[in-house]
Amino acid sequence: MDAPLLTMTMPGAYRPRRARSTFAEALLARLDLGVCGLPLGVVRPAAACNGGRVADGETGRLPAAILVTGATGFIGRRLVERLLEEGIAEGGISATARPGTEGALPAGVTAVPWDLGEALPFERMPARVEAVVHLAVPRARHDGGPAALPGLMRVAVDATARLYEWARLSGARHVVHVSTVSVLRPRLDVGHLLCDASPRVEPPGHPYALAKAWAEDVAAALRGHVETVTIVRPASVYGPGQGERGTLAAMARRILAGEAHELAAPDGHRLTPVFLDDVVEALLGLMRAPVGEALSVGGPEALTEREIVEDLGAWLGKAPVLVTSAEAPLMFGVSSARLDARLPERPRTSWREGMRRTWARGAERALSG
Repeated sequence: MDAPLLTMTMPGAYRPRRARSTFAEALLARLDLGVCGLPLGVVRPAAACNGGRVADGETGRLPAAILVTGATGFIGRRLVERLLEEGIAEGGISATARPGTEGALPAGVTAVPWDLGEALPFERMPARVEAVVHLAVPRARHDGGPAALPGLMRVAVDATARLYEWARLSGARHVVHVSTVSVLRPRLDVGHLLCDASPRVEPPGHPYALAKAWAEDVAAALRGHVETVTIVRPASVYGPGQGERGTLAAMARRILAGEAHELAAPDGHRLTPVFLDDVVEALLGLMRAPVGEALSVGGPEALTEREIVEDLGAWLGKAPVLVTSAEAPLMFGVSSARLDARLPERPRTSWREGMRRTWARGAERALSG
C-alpha cells in the first residue's frame, strides 16, 4: 500500500506528498456551505437543502463488506450489534479497535487493532471492503486548550486522510463519515434551529470542533473517488452505555452530586438531544440508501438546558442546583429535516422516552444500590 497521503503544515492547510493526486488537490478546497436558519417548529422543504443523490441500485440492502472504525465506542458498539442483527454474513464486518480492546468486539466481527495516532496497519486491513463507516474519535476531545490541537489534528484529520486513502485504493464504494453538530457555528438567535447548510466554526474555536470540521473536508475531498460520501452530524447523543463525559451524562452526574449547573440567563443554551438508537438507525438507513451530502441528526425536540436539567432532576429524584450567568444563550440545536426527507420512516425518540430508557428512575436507583 502507498504511504499516508497527507502531512499537516498548519491548521487548515494541507501539504500533499504526491503532487499529482487529485484527492490531495481536492483537500485544498473547503466545503461550500450557505446559510439557513429554521424557526422552531418549521419543517424546511427538502429541496431547499438538496444536492445529494442516492446511489443507483443501492436502496434497500446493506453492503456485504463493511469496515467500522471506533467500533468499541458508544455509537460504534450499538451499530455493530445492529449490523449483526441485520444478518451481515460472518466475515462481512471488520472493525477497528484500540490495541488491547479487541476483546470487547462481539463474535462474528473481524478485529483490526489500530491506534489512530499511529500509522494505518495496512497488513491487517480487510482484503475486501464495500463501505466504510468512520466513527472513531479522539479520546482527548473534551480538552479545550490550544495544547490539545496537535493531537486532535493527528487523530481526527491525519488518521482520517490515511483511512480514506486506503479506502480509495481498496475499491470502497461508499463512505459514511460521522462528524458532529459541533462543527456548526451556534446561533445567537435561539428561536431558529441550525441546519445542514449553516456556517461552520472557524478559528479561533474549540480544538475538537475545528479538527472535526477539517476532517469533514478530508471526507468531502473523497467525492469523485468513491461512489458516495455521506457526512452525518449527530447532535448531543445519549442512551444506555454512554460515557461519563457526554453532555447529558455530565448534567445527570452534576445533579446527583449536588453540583451547581450554570445557565446562560435565563434558561441556558438550546439543544436537540438525540437518542442513541435514532442515530444508529439513521446510519443503517444511509448505508442502505447512500447519499452524497451532509446530513444532521438531532432529536425531535429543541430544549433549553433548564428544561433538560429539570426533567433529569425530576426523573432521578433529586432537585438540580441552578444558577444563571451573564453569558448569552446560544442555539446548538439542529434541524433533521433533510434527513427526515431521506429516511421518512426512521425512529424519532422523544426526550422523555429516551430519558426513561437511559437513566434508572430515582426510586429504582436507590433500590439497586
